Amino acid sequence: MCQSTDYDLDEEFLVDEPPYRGRARFVPDPYVRLAAARREHLDAALQRVLAAGRTPRVCLYSPPHLADRAQAYAVERHWQVVGHYTDPDGIPDPQARPGWSGLRMHLAAGYADGALAYSPAAISPAAAVYERQLTWFHARGLFVALVTPAREPGRCR
Repeated sequence: MCQSTDYDLDEEFLVDEPPYRGRARFVPDPYVRLAAARREHLDAALQRVLAAGRTPRVCLYSPPHLADRAQAYAVERHWQVVGHYTDPDGIPDPQARPGWSGLRMHLAAGYADGALAYSPAAISPAAAVYERQLTWFHARGLFVALVTPAREPGRCR
């Protein structure tokens, strides 16, 4: 076991292979990196839309009981809401959800510029799956905005 300093570390963070034996290893939170990339693509997409002289068009993706909050978020930013999609809880893969699939088809057809979801977990609680969804949006010049951003760099909670 490693020597303790003036604070104790959880053993899950201790590495037992050389050259790090007995030293702490902290795994970076993937959502911090993903939040920065999502925000960068959001800003770029909004700039393109505004430079074209258009109002940003969004599809809401939220449970029915949070639809008013998502709608208010869009209205505060002067975005036009062109659709609202929802799914029942319990379907982990976003591509297996009829609402999420419908939202993506709506966006791919050019009817909206982005999606407004309630949180990253609404899209997927798994960071790798959430990242694949963001990549799909970014590859098409679309954006994902979040009503409740998770761990945005530079933001205090």
